[in-house]
Amino acid sequence: MYFGHGARSREFRSQPQTLVVESARADLFIGQNDPFMAKDFGTEDFDISADEVFSDVAVAGPSTVATYSITELVDEINGVLEDSFDEGFWVWGEISGLSTKNRHTYFTLVEQEPGSRSKKAQLNVNLWAGDMVKLRPVLSAAGLELADGLKVRLYGSLNFYGPFGKLSLIMRGIDPRFTLGDIALQRDELIRKLKLSGAYERNRLLDIALVPLRVGVVTSGSSAAWADFKNQISSSELGFQLTLLDVVVQGDQAVGAVTRAIETLGQRDDLDVIVVIRGGGSKSELSTFDDEKIALAIANSPLPVLTGIGHEIDTSVADEVAFERHKTPTACAVSLINRVKNFVTETETVWDAVARVATQKLSDSHKNVNNLT
Repeated sequence: MYFGHGARSREFRSQPQTLVVESARADLFIGQNDPFMAKDFGTEDFDISADEVFSDVAVAGPSTVATYSITELVDEINGVLEDSFDEGFWVWGEISGLSTKNRHTYFTLVEQEPGSRSKKAQLNVNLWAGDMVKLRPVLSAAGLELADGLKVRLYGSLNFYGPFGKLSLIMRGIDPRFTLGDIALQRDELIRKLKLSGAYERNRLLDIALVPLRVGVVTSGSSAAWADFKNQISSSELGFQLTLLDVVVQGDQAVGAVTRAIETLGQRDDLDVIVVIRGGGSKSELSTFDDEKIALAIANSPLPVLTGIGHEIDTSVADEVAFERHKTPTACAVSLINRVKNFVTETETVWDAVARVATQKLSDSHKNVNNLT
């Protein structure tokens, strides 16, 4: 039986479905071509059970459970989440895919499979701008900045966002001690590994040129570190020759770029020494130089590697394995200048001594000649 476009259904969830036909003239909707049916039924309502009309249609699923609209279901999910985590919760993982939009921060918190980089689980994280303002002093005090690869312990609550169908952690807190402890643990473990393999001391056992004027530099060409280093070298008025390999020194590409640059410069025969420098930054930014790949590139370099990474309180694994480490890029430049100046001074001292001896010999010989005459 056809009920036409005027049919309306009552709201239902678990109760039997009923169709209601409301019409001032039923002949507009029912059996217009049937003389028997073409009758004015007035304003009568017809309640017809859908179970009766579609009794021969099978239902795949239980008929006794609730039916929701999507919005109702989203509200129900968020209600359950709020009840289950009414005080919030802490969760730890590794930051991946961090981005910022309209002052809000978004990333994925990832748990890796043990011993591999495969993802075991992941959770979307939203850090609203207002919460970031509150957390920034906490991060700064610990020398941290949110970045990909950083392991963190976060506090927040869960929210299921209906328009995207997306479950996210709304981040409201962070435990810097967890991150600092993880950074220190990884660093100590790598140093232990390097010592056991013999790589820890390898670069320091090399001989450095008496006059290391030909210097390969690994840093960002647009950085203050490069400007400070270059200006200090230039002010010495010595005959330094600088070869810069411009690389990124933080972010996802930094480890690979710095490693390749060190290896490339190490293969050249027109250099005396390699310098790896960068300015200060947060612990998470400087963690690039705690990577095993960079440490091994320095350890295995056929040329001595000098470092000037960060500020005075920062010591990276790269510093640990370098031929010589310095607190800042400027201090690294000063060290090279002093080496050359010391050589010049020592050479001049030797020449002065030779000149004095020669002068004395000539004077003695002249006296002997005079005595003979």
